Amino acid sequence: MPYQNCFRQLGAFRQRRLHHHRQLLHEWKHDCNRKRHSCNEKCLVTFTQTSSYRFNVTLKGAVGGNPRLIVDNATINTNTYPLPIMLQENSTAYINGMRLATNSYISLILYESSHANISNSTFGEVRAYHSSTLNFAYSRATMVDVDHESHLNMENANIYVLYGVGNAEAQVKNSTIIHTLGIEANITQCIINKTKPGLVTKWNFLENCSSRKRKWGVRS
Repeated sequence: MPYQNCFRQLGAFRQRRLHHHRQLLHEWKHDCNRKRHSCNEKCLVTFTQTSSYRFNVTLKGAVGGNPRLIVDNATINTNTYPLPIMLQENSTAYINGMRLATNSYISLILYESSHANISNSTFGEVRAYHSSTLNFAYSRATMVDVDHESHLNMENANIYVLYGVGNAEAQVKNSTIIHTLGIEANITQCIINKTKPGLVTKWNFLENCSSRKRKWGVRS
């Protein structure tokens, strides 16, 4: 019967396609297992984006320490377009030795008590919201922003702009802020101490703000 022959041909085609997909999956798994050790040492990851924020990496719903993001000595290529990495709902990231390919840009954003340890790495921007914790050492970024009762521990870093907003806490040691230290404080008390004279070129206090000179402070 013609219909039976059509069904047989369709079934054979499906079997061949399924076998092909299984073979590709097997080769991919074998290749990943073969390269796993070398990727931990030095890896290049490329996101073939064709527009800004087309892709993202999002972790959420952490249970027992997972999900978590671990990056060790890797170069990230975002194909000249910005790429966000978002940690949500108590997720965790450990990033060491991450570099950006030419014209690449990554935003790391922490939400909802998430935690990130960053060292020896380069970012476009890093933001911490909703009681998150950010440890940022021996690294570079265009902007670091801490908000909504989040905590920043920064040491030996080089950044262009640092913002502190919404009852956030930032401890900065042996670091360089190239352009702007922005503090938005409404009714909360804002304290800056151990700032050596000559390190700040301009202070701008708006709307009933004042400053008081301490041992290593600045003049109002």
